[in-house]
Amino acid sequence: MARDVERAVIAGVPGIERVHCHVEPLGAPDVAEELPDDAAAEQEVRAIARAESGRPPHDVRLVRTGEGTVAYVTLSLGDATLAQAHDT
Repeated sequence: MARDVERAVIAGVPGIERVHCHVEPLGAPDVAEELPDDAAAEQEVRAIARAESGRPPHDVRLVRTGEGTVAYVTLSLGDATLAQAHDT
């Protein structure tokens, strides 16, 4: 599922060149600035996550770092185990 989401975000969100989905929680970036006013990008990420996972995300947070914009997306995988989430 993670790879599908990565490909869909790259294809569906203009300006996104690289996506990395991490199934376990990530730490906060060292230096980041919240992007609370980018509703269009947030909605696009939400739509892609829902289309790929079959469920709406619990949360989407966009932050700008020195490396570019990072989207933190919290998904529920239902009854899937962590191993199953990595394999699908």
